[in-house]
Amino acid sequence: MDSIVGTIIFLVTGLVTYKGFSDEKYKERYIFDVDKILISREFDRLLSSGFLHGSWIHFVFNMGVLITFSFSVEYLMGIPKYLTIYFGSLIGGNLLAALHP
Repeated sequence: MDSIVGTIIFLVTGLVTYKGFSDEKYKERYIFDVDKILISREFDRLLSSGFLHGSWIHFVFNMGVLITFSFSVEYLMGIPKYLTIYFGSLIGGNLLAALHP
């Protein structure tokens, strides 16, 4: 069975990653950059950087793991809780990384 949320995340992440690989200016605007987040207050990077990947291998590994667990999490927890955990982890993890000395 397929996961609706996992499939959408997979597709959006694939498109954003492709755009980042093919457009350096786009990648530089949305990639995780501690100084741009903390000094320039570009807080949208806490979210946008979660959809950019450093290489296709990085993308394939992350999306493989996502798809592997996505159906079970979506089925057991429901879509709202799934999205809360996904985006909360993405933003929370990036925020902790930005604030870590």
